[in-house]
Amino acid sequence: MNNRVKHIIANSISIFLIIFWLYVGLEKAWSWKNFQISLHQQPLPTWSVDILYWLVPLVEIATGVLLAFQISKLKRLGYWGSILLLASFTIFIGLGVAGVYEKRPCTCASIFSGMSWEWHLVVNIILLSISILGLILLRPASLSSGDSERYSKSVRLFILYLALSTIGTVQSRPFGDKTNAFVMPQKMTTYPSGVVD
Repeated sequence: MNNRVKHIIANSISIFLIIFWLYVGLEKAWSWKNFQISLHQQPLPTWSVDILYWLVPLVEIATGVLLAFQISKLKRLGYWGSILLLASFTIFIGLGVAGVYEKRPCTCASIFSGMSWEWHLVVNIILLSISILGLILLRPASLSSGDSERYSKSVRLFILYLALSTIGTVQSRPFGDKTNAFVMPQKMTTYPSGVVD
């Protein structure tokens, strides 16, 4: 891939993620009360809601702002923020799709409100992949070819680890099926249905 194409793809990814993170972060900040109510409906420990109520929108906005910088160290932090946020959300949603929670969590962002949880999971995996690709394309120009290759291998290994730990063993059933799309290990059990938070 030549440098011009890389540059266009990298800038497109960066602009897309800036818009995405600023939108979802500012949407939560703009309607704090609705976001707080939504968090209380999630299968989360009660003590964490007051922390997440402030932390999630601030981290999302900070991620969007960091991605807007042209300084590669700050932009790299933005990509890592995007990757970590999306990995966390993907795991959370994946566990909901797999039936680990007593009830499926509700969505916290209006752009996902009309989607099924299976499609929400697919979209999150795509967004996670886009963030990882953006980080790969941001590879420091100052690296020698050997260091550059090691950097790419490290990011690819991280992607593989993330994919394996997030998705699990997928059955051959389509996402639209009403049964679980994942085979859960025997050690993982759902919350007892009689327990009320």
